[in-house]
Amino acid sequence: MISSRLAYTDIELNPRALESQTVIRSGIYKKFDKARRILAEEARDRDVTIRLDGESRVEIDTLPVFELLPFVLLENGVKYSPRGQSVTVNFEMVGGRQVVTVSSIGPAVTDAELPRLFEKEFRGAATAHLPGEGLGLFLAHQVCRFHGIRARPSLGRRDIYQLGGVSYGAFHIVLEF
Repeated sequence: MISSRLAYTDIELNPRALESQTVIRSGIYKKFDKARRILAEEARDRDVTIRLDGESRVEIDTLPVFELLPFVLLENGVKYSPRGQSVTVNFEMVGGRQVVTVSSIGPAVTDAELPRLFEKEFRGAATAHLPGEGLGLFLAHQVCRFHGIRARPSLGRRDIYQLGGVSYGAFHIVLEF
């Protein structure tokens, strides 16, 4: 948790500090599994399951700030998922590249909002009543930029159901390493 807060501070206040950090070899699957374990109690309290599907033995050179990426993506999935839902992380090799897809059910995102999700402090209209500051996906995207990872949000099935006057649908973040 503390390292995530420090990483956020570096990204926001001193991004040049990241350039001087020591590069380490990291297993992609292991980093997502670590974030899953850290968030296990919060997920349990919210009655949300975090699942890792598939395998990955892929390792990449990362800066310490890389740990923020899986943590933020899974935390967002847990935070915005209704009770009884799952956040799924799927690992697959596509054309010799590692593709990781984080999927969850959350407040509906419109086509117009989709391209803005990585903007700092942007939040979709359906999340206005929920806690948050619009920093999670911004930070995840910054970490991706530092590591040459392609990240893109996408929408799945829409209007899965209504809860408290809010429409919920499938949401995915696709990472290509």
